[in-house]
Amino acid sequence: MKGKRSLNKFVCHSIGLCLLGMGNLHAEVRRDHFLSDGPMSVGGALGGAMVAYPEDAAAVYWNPAGLVGQNSSVFIDHAKTNDEATSSWLGFSGGNPYLKFGLNWKHEGLPLDSHKDAILIGIGIDQNLIPWIPRVPGLSFGTTLGRVSETIYGDSASTYFADLGALYRREHGLWHLAFGGTIKNLYFGGLKFDGGTEEEVWPTELQGGVAVSRGGMTALYTASSADSKIKSALGIEYALGKILRLRAGYDDDIRYGIGVVHKDLALSFGYKNGDIQNVPSASISYTWGSKKDVDYTNPLEELEARHKNLEDYLLAEVRGNIQSAKKVDLHKVLQLLAVAPQSDDAWVLLRSMTGEERFKASIPGSNRARRDYLSFAVPFANGDASANENAISFLKKYPRANVSKIIRLIQKNTPAMQLPSKEEKK
Repeated sequence: MKGKRSLNKFVCHSIGLCLLGMGNLHAEVRRDHFLSDGPMSVGGALGGAMVAYPEDAAAVYWNPAGLVGQNSSVFIDHAKTNDEATSSWLGFSGGNPYLKFGLNWKHEGLPLDSHKDAILIGIGIDQNLIPWIPRVPGLSFGTTLGRVSETIYGDSASTYFADLGALYRREHGLWHLAFGGTIKNLYFGGLKFDGGTEEEVWPTELQGGVAVSRGGMTALYTASSADSKIKSALGIEYALGKILRLRAGYDDDIRYGIGVVHKDLALSFGYKNGDIQNVPSASISYTWGSKKDVDYTNPLEELEARHKNLEDYLLAEVRGNIQSAKKVDLHKVLQLLAVAPQSDDAWVLLRSMTGEERFKASIPGSNRARRDYLSFAVPFANGDASANENAISFLKKYPRANVSKIIRLIQKNTPAMQLPSKEEKK
């Protein structure tokens, strides 16, 4: 009963927040452009307040940083904007949970042989894969590059644009929090139609949003600013069990929708109350792959998240140096060996540079030993000074482990990690 009362209290507070936000919406309306609206059936039904809550491959449009941590997915969204016009989206995302890419395509059919199209390519990267940035668990970044083309009454124009995004997710007990930000049209080349003298330029738009979830209820808020004009958007989603999703939102119009989820397949329907005509929409999406939700309060899971992809990153860097005829840095080879003790490339390069013979070694399988080893390997691969102290600690705990030979080999070939001799101590 206590949990139910808490949930009801949260629902009431969420609805109150949305009603308060509706009363404070800026009265001035901005002129919309072709990409002012995203996919309608899910994000549109939530008022477009998706900066901190980007779902599936549509994150390429809403906030590319939200691609991180998701399953791979594909979706199709279709809306009838008026009697003679339609708007359709097609999206796909793939990769692993820490480095994700996505593709969106939007087509708007208009009367008199007119149409508008946009292709968006997005990439999201977990902050742990960017070694030169101070570590903030739950932080990700993304960018979207796109091309838009319009044909109006036989006259055509096209240009390119670029967006940036960031997203921070955190759990606090039963609460799930997310804060997102995007810069839309950070670059926009300008649309100039055939034979025209004027060039249409979409304004740079700053967006910031928050998403708060608990007990199946999610409350969303997004504020955006362009041309010194402020716009707010609000949304609420409530999950009834594992199957049904109820959605409502508000920006300049009231919106609502419903979703049905069965395993990896989802059907969504949205409806927008427009000033001239109401806009119905529908979408279908499918997801696959394993979504990795990292518990950053668990030291091993945090290290695993940071360790993932380091082998590919370092191997690509070493191979890049070889292909460009640059001298391979021994330290880079040792970093690769630390995170991937069984790497054939690392051993071949190490032998050619130092004459060291290969021996059998692998990252420990037990949780405790694995955590202790990764506490050395991950900081060492990222150039963190704590690696030396963690290496000494691991050797004291596991002197006979085969991976301890890797640490001794690295110490031998890394002057900064070599222990002082007895004479030097004196």
